[in-house]
Amino acid sequence: MEQNMRRYIRDHQLIHAQDRVLIGVSGGPDSMALLHALCQLQRQLHIKVFAIHVHHHLREEEADNDSTYVQHRCREWGVPCKVISVNVHAYAEQHKVSKQVAARECRYQAFYRVAEEWECNKIAVAHHADDQVETVTMRLIRGTGLSGLTGIPLRREVEGTNLTIVRPLLSVKRMEIEDYCLKHDISPRHDSSNDSDAYTRNYIRHHVTPAMKELNPDIHSTISEMVDTILEEDRYMSVEAEKHISDILISVDEREARIYLVPLQRLPLALQRRVILLILNCLSERWRFSSQNWGKVHIDQILHVTKKTEGSQQLHLPGPWTFEREYEWLKVSKHADQSISGKRTGHTSDMLASLVEEGSVSWHVANTTYMITVKSVQQQSDRSAIHQTNPVSKRDEGGVQYKVQFDKQHIEGRLAVRTRRSGDKIQPLGMKGHKKVKDIFIDSKIPVSQRDKWPIIVDQAGILWIPGLKVAERGRCRSQSKDVIEVTVEKLREGQNFD
Repeated sequence: MEQNMRRYIRDHQLIHAQDRVLIGVSGGPDSMALLHALCQLQRQLHIKVFAIHVHHHLREEEADNDSTYVQHRCREWGVPCKVISVNVHAYAEQHKVSKQVAARECRYQAFYRVAEEWECNKIAVAHHADDQVETVTMRLIRGTGLSGLTGIPLRREVEGTNLTIVRPLLSVKRMEIEDYCLKHDISPRHDSSNDSDAYTRNYIRHHVTPAMKELNPDIHSTISEMVDTILEEDRYMSVEAEKHISDILISVDEREARIYLVPLQRLPLALQRRVILLILNCLSERWRFSSQNWGKVHIDQILHVTKKTEGSQQLHLPGPWTFEREYEWLKVSKHADQSISGKRTGHTSDMLASLVEEGSVSWHVANTTYMITVKSVQQQSDRSAIHQTNPVSKRDEGGVQYKVQFDKQHIEGRLAVRTRRSGDKIQPLGMKGHKKVKDIFIDSKIPVSQRDKWPIIVDQAGILWIPGLKVAERGRCRSQSKDVIEVTVEKLREGQNFD
């Protein structure tokens, strides 16, 4: 393994003489093998190695033991080591991301801080050939664009720094790593969370890739060759897209950008998608937004807005992104609407976006995307029917859709969608009193993990509808209702990732 890794480093010029390399070490077999191998090679490569261990506080005693083990081994091998503690739960809550995403972002932020402190120019992480197979397979299953099929990159420049993240083990199989640990008497730590099939990657590792290896014992090489080919084609697409950016992204300031649609719409659809993706990444960097995995569903929603000319065309996407079509222009801005009244209060998970008076808005919360459509409907004879398509028991599946009709005269101000707030109440249809939203979730057996991302339709006076659960008496349609609007909430299936 050591010679395989050294050859890979040389062929791809991952590490050079005089480099100061910070190694991310979890205590597992992959990172311990990487740490040991680079320690053995540092004289031959003329480099200096350092180690960092990030304590995520997710497995408590087990994680404490990981930290102790890494520090002990680093002392034994003469490697400077720093342990950084991070609060993953608080980060996930603050940034409205999953625990796994929060852990990764906290981990890399710690890497960058310590690398700067120790004047390192390279950060080495221990992704290996099996990780590559799992990543490509996972993206195929979930759906992905061309960029997603490039898999895990062997190097990545960290924007705004002189740091480069490198992966020296990307050509090494897991079996080779395990053999290396045995050979050198390394007793790595075992992360018990890797045993659970609850995580998609683990399920693929335990069940899918073994079947793939039976069909093709050389699946690692096959995936690697495919990734290399796609990477070349992906780079070509990016270069072509960059040629058109200056004609399409006309102006950018600290809060708003304007996209000229005429030259954009002349391009082939595939190139339009790539241009939009490059613009989003450019604006993310300019506006200092946290990293975002834009999916095909997001890009296509933006392109849908660029093509429609009738009615009000406005779109809200993950975080504070707002897109609005103005004739031949698409205005992109930071969405500053914090609440209908202008003041944001209540539950810490609260996220809010105004709805258009007529048209569709995409709303994203906690890795889930909803399409919310508002339209006027003709007067109907039966005003008591508040209907939902698809039974409530299927509400957590992709593509679920709910509909409701309101008497517009009883709506105060503009409609909006948000997540729950502390103390939320609703007067359910047919009831005289109010009921706490918390109790409704409990009575309906909604999992705790789902409650903070459940869409709630409101106006200035309060809650009008909890899709799939309760509709308010206040907004109900009656036989004499003349001005009726229909609101549809659709939970979209996961889109393709442009990773």
